Amino acid sequence: MAQMDYIDPQELVDKNIFELLGLKDASEDKKKEIMDNMMQTVQNRVLSRILDALSDEDLKEFDKLTAENKTEEIQKFLDAKGINLAQISAEEALNYKTEIVNQMAARDEKTTKQ
Repeated sequence: MAQMDYIDPQELVDKNIFELLGLKDASEDKKKEIMDNMMQTVQNRVLSRILDALSDEDLKEFDKLTAENKTEEIQKFLDAKGINLAQISAEEALNYKTEIVNQMAARDEKTTKQ
């Protein structure tokens, strides 16, 4: 089994994703495109976790609030259901960041072996 570089968890949290991926010198347009895609993925994961945590009845209420774009009411609703949006968002962002870094490391390792 090949040895992969160890990534310090604190470094993973502290460093910018572009720095971790070796893309800090990428064009601003490319960075924006990457960031937009990453944000969409994280938002989808957060939404999926919220939806999984709600009952069918709660889903109807949540759908109504989101359709009306009532941000403050959505937050109150989630709080009342014990759903911590900030925590879920942070967890999913960190999970996704970890996945991307690991995928790049695995790809780089594979490329190095060839």
